[in-house]
Amino acid sequence: MEQRGVFYRHFDLPVSFPVIGLLGPTWLGEHMRTFRMHFHNCLEIGYMYQGEAVYYLNDQEIPVKAPCVTIAPPHAPHMMNAREGVICGWKWLYVDPIQLLHHLPPKTSAMLNTYQYQLQGSECILGPEYDSELCDMIGLIIRLMEKGQGDWQGSVRGIFQAFFLMLLSSRPLSGKTVHNDRYEGILAPAVADMMEEYMHDLTIHELAVSCHLSDTHFRRVFKKIYGMGPLEYLHTIRIGRACALLFDGEKTISEIADSVGYTTPSTFTRQFNRFYGMSPSQWRMKMASEENEVVVRYFHSLPPAVQKFFPDEYLEQLGNLNPFAKQEETEEN
Repeated sequence: MEQRGVFYRHFDLPVSFPVIGLLGPTWLGEHMRTFRMHFHNCLEIGYMYQGEAVYYLNDQEIPVKAPCVTIAPPHAPHMMNAREGVICGWKWLYVDPIQLLHHLPPKTSAMLNTYQYQLQGSECILGPEYDSELCDMIGLIIRLMEKGQGDWQGSVRGIFQAFFLMLLSSRPLSGKTVHNDRYEGILAPAVADMMEEYMHDLTIHELAVSCHLSDTHFRRVFKKIYGMGPLEYLHTIRIGRACALLFDGEKTISEIADSVGYTTPSTFTRQFNRFYGMSPSQWRMKMASEENEVVVRYFHSLPPAVQKFFPDEYLEQLGNLNPFAKQEETEEN
């Protein structure tokens, strides 16, 4: 079995309800001898309802068997490959838990944000033997989205809140102290400021003051909890937001640099290159090339009954990227 590269699949989640579902009976998979891993700008939750597969996550290979729930952290390369001779069936949810549950207390929100990025290995697999309640919650969310009746968005939001809070308490990260560390709550004001004010010129001193810590103590505690310094964390937020704006394609590189908090395009390009190994312009071209086209072709191959699971603004975006559009215009003329 051969792996060929890693590519990016972007989901422009609606701000008001940042959840998208690839649902219905159409997502089936067979064994592939050659495959490519991919990563997303948001958290992926998969529900495998039939078959056996190998879950590739970063550099790990994890065997999985239906029924189970899989989780892929944001920006983590991953791939599902069915066992040889087996047909697997999946349903997928893409969610920004911090935006979806924006009403959570800052301390809880900070813990959840750390948790979603630090999940790894077997922590990303939920099975019926030990995690039946969590699996049932994801199954219920999928059924609500498929039916789309009543205030289904409110119900989905409430169940996701229960799911993530239970995940935090019942599935602590191995070898980490994210949930219990007393400094997590102390750092919450700084994390909230960075999430909401990333486009402004935030200093270490301002962030430290918001947490009632000295600059030196703030740096040390932040590195201990998040595995990186506060400025690096801020760059991560800015570059993640920049990717969404680059994918959208409406703003220039200079405009994007300014909107995510970089004073000059050169500074933005340098930081972006450090994360992705290429310039923002190169990344934008790459996302609009054959790699992204494969994803777009998949969406356009879905029957209307399945496309209803996507918000109107997302379908409109896909329409703008329709790889068949020029061909259809030519045929009509």
